[in-house]
Amino acid sequence: MGFFKFLKLPKHRNFDYNPQYWDPEKEEREKQLKKYYKQENHNADAVKERISSSFKRRTGVTDYNARKKQVRSSNIRLIIIILVLCVAAYILINVYLPTLLKALGI
Repeated sequence: MGFFKFLKLPKHRNFDYNPQYWDPEKEEREKQLKKYYKQENHNADAVKERISSSFKRRTGVTDYNARKKQVRSSNIRLIIIILVLCVAAYILINVYLPTLLKALGI
């Protein structure tokens, strides 16, 4: 009998996934409403929540022009670095490659 159990295949496992819709705007509205309701009580938790939410809002770049300026400066910096590396590679190839080839006898 034990031999037949050894050959028995396990049953397949079901994966039960229920996708949920997430609305960040609705979540933000609910947080704001909770914050205003807590302000009426003036408790310490409400003050902590208000301070942490203000820090979270300040960390994100909300100004489109500021974000655009940051991206532009980053792109310019990247182009300058690429140009400097290309010039350095060109100089190294023209100066050191002939002497390296002569040393190797090619």
